[in-house]
Amino acid sequence: MSTTITFQFNDIFKNYDDYKEFTDEIELYSPSPELDLFNKWCFDTLMWRYSHRDIGYGTPELFLTQFANILVDHFNQYYKQKQLVDAIYKFDLDEFSRIREIMNSIAVANNQSLIDPSKWVGFISQQNYTNEQLSKIDGYLKGIQMMPTYDRKSFADKFSFLFTQLHTPTNYVYTKGKQ
Repeated sequence: MSTTITFQFNDIFKNYDDYKEFTDEIELYSPSPELDLFNKWCFDTLMWRYSHRDIGYGTPELFLTQFANILVDHFNQYYKQKQLVDAIYKFDLDEFSRIREIMNSIAVANNQSLIDPSKWVGFISQQNYTNEQLSKIDGYLKGIQMMPTYDRKSFADKFSFLFTQLHTPTNYVYTKGKQ
């Protein structure tokens, strides 16, 4: 008879302080209040998903090695993604109504050859400006359709293979009914 010891995620990281100590040890990021908040977001997301799940490794050390690899690979990607989503959430509602602004300027060079065509010339002969906007309701509906989420599930899914997957067999029992 053999005994197997299993560990759960919340056995390895009992609280945020344990997790923070681990991320400091692997030098996940340079200390900053903003990154500390995001690191807490990562911990909360992983705890939400895996707190009572068994790890798929025989020792916590083996698990932590793989966990660190995934965290290092994806931490900055999701941090930037969260920054972009935060910026979008800060948009004024009128921003969703604006489609595009176009400004075309024409400068006649009077047969003078330009030394550098990528530099601005000192005069403009003609200028056109276009500002296209949706109606307010169309702009809001467009905003709803395009509004991104923080995608916690996608972040947590990166770690899923580190945990055991239990599949219980389903046995169907059929009984002959009476006619």
